Amino acid sequence: MIGTQNRAWTRSLRTIQLFFSSDLRWRAIAWFASLLTLLLSLSLLNVVNSYVGRDFMTSISDRKWRDFRFYAAVYVMVFALSTIMAAFYRFSEERLRLLWRGWLTRLLIDLYMSRDRFYRLKARDEVDNPDERITEDVKSYTQTTLSFFLMTLNAGITSLAFLGVLWSITPLLVLAALLYAAVGSAMTVFLGRPLVVLDNLQLQKEADLRYHLIQTRETAEAIATTGASRTVRDCLRARLADVVANNKRIIEVTRNLGFFTNGYNYLTQIIPLVIVAPMYMLGRVEFGVVTQSAMAFSAFLSGFSLIVTQFETLSSFAAVTTRLDTIAEALEQSRTAASSAIQVVTDESRVAFEDLSLRSRHEHRPLLDGLSLEVKHGGSLLIAGPDSAAESALFLATAGFWESGRGRIVRPGPEGMAFVPNRPLTIRCSLRSQLVGASTRHPSDDEIGRVLERIGVAAAVLRVGGIDAEVLGPSVLSPSDLRLLDFARVLLAAPRFVFIDRMGAELNAEQVENVYRLFREAAISVISIGDPHRLEGYHDRVLLILGEGRWQVDGPGPDGPDAAAAGAAGSEPLVTDAAGGLA
Repeated sequence: MIGTQNRAWTRSLRTIQLFFSSDLRWRAIAWFASLLTLLLSLSLLNVVNSYVGRDFMTSISDRKWRDFRFYAAVYVMVFALSTIMAAFYRFSEERLRLLWRGWLTRLLIDLYMSRDRFYRLKARDEVDNPDERITEDVKSYTQTTLSFFLMTLNAGITSLAFLGVLWSITPLLVLAALLYAAVGSAMTVFLGRPLVVLDNLQLQKEADLRYHLIQTRETAEAIATTGASRTVRDCLRARLADVVANNKRIIEVTRNLGFFTNGYNYLTQIIPLVIVAPMYMLGRVEFGVVTQSAMAFSAFLSGFSLIVTQFETLSSFAAVTTRLDTIAEALEQSRTAASSAIQVVTDESRVAFEDLSLRSRHEHRPLLDGLSLEVKHGGSLLIAGPDSAAESALFLATAGFWESGRGRIVRPGPEGMAFVPNRPLTIRCSLRSQLVGASTRHPSDDEIGRVLERIGVAAAVLRVGGIDAEVLGPSVLSPSDLRLLDFARVLLAAPRFVFIDRMGAELNAEQVENVYRLFREAAISVISIGDPHRLEGYHDRVLLILGEGRWQVDGPGPDGPDAAAAGAAGSEPLVTDAAGGLA
């Protein structure tokens, strides 16, 4: 437990150092200085309050009405000042926490989205639910860390402030507080050490349940039409059962811990009275000192009892810090692509695969063996065949996201080549930002309107509120409209090449013909994955992927004359059955 806490604090101190050296440092320093000033003021008022309370209780014991009225008025003034200071203290704490949370969340989002780390992170199994970690975990982390740090600071200041008060009454109170806190802390660590692991599991299991509920909403149509509601329900119930079972274990440990901590807190009120009451009875101190000792003992002890009183908070803090540290390390390690024997070279005039071999990521089975093929600007290529996994791997390898394999890929840079994945881009932001994206081109509204009109989606865009409307695509646009918006994005970017993964069934024959015609007019060379019966007429050549690494090219070669190239030993020629299907 202690080792976990130390690592958590080390990570937190590193994060705090980065925060106070960021561009927000002066605002952060100002809020922290405000907190420190208010904290010192509250501690001073608490010490003053102990003496006022002492004299107030003594005036009652001695039946002195004038002193009673005076100290009662002073009591009210001290309480009023403490109330105002506490309110401003809380306000300053919340503003500093919000500033820190915003900075840390932006930092993680920037890391997550830069250099396509969000995609590479999918391969790291230990980083579950990164969205949950970046949002809820950051919120919990900043709130818990700041609160506990200020609580520790406050406890230290308070303990020092009341040390003199206790020592002036009797040194025995100081020794009793230190011994009591040491025994209590050791017992709390012993009883509560399983909470760190259980809290970490709880965060993970609750995040998994939320993730599956989100997936249910996103795939609602497929679930309803396939009659899979009962299966999905059983899956959700299993996730819920995991959440409940782990939570029961947390409650059991917390119950056992509560037996000790509650008794510890109750005894805190009795110990100073047991020590000071005999002194009063012997006439060595006045009655007000008895009540003052109880308040001062409790305040002094709080600085040494944080492990006892805040153990559950500490365990949650360690769990959240571990989850954030895991994603931070994963993002740092995914700064560059994993080591691969696939070399990607930039050439703006062509796309070429030179002795390219691809393997599946997990089973390492052959997807393509020794593919050598070139598509010059002005040419086109259709990729087809029964092995969809190999087709997708070739698409991802060309985009730079497939590391399992070897060989060389030649392709234009980011501005010269666009990629259209199988699933359309659907994010909740303005259509303009989806259409323009990260392109260095800045098309005018008129140009965007012309492209939308020509691609055939202008009416749909107008229906949802225009290009500046903020919409989540699937909720208001049809699959064909979403697909056409992807192609409009390519036309606006005006690359030299476009690689389309699955020109699928979302579009009818007329729409498909219009898309390819617009690409030809824009001098955009096309590489498509799709059905040869629908798309072969729009491409110069066909790369047929036969399975088990075998492939075959049909059509004119890069230099013009008709040719057929076969890859991998034993590959068969392109054959069609009587119905024209691929055999």
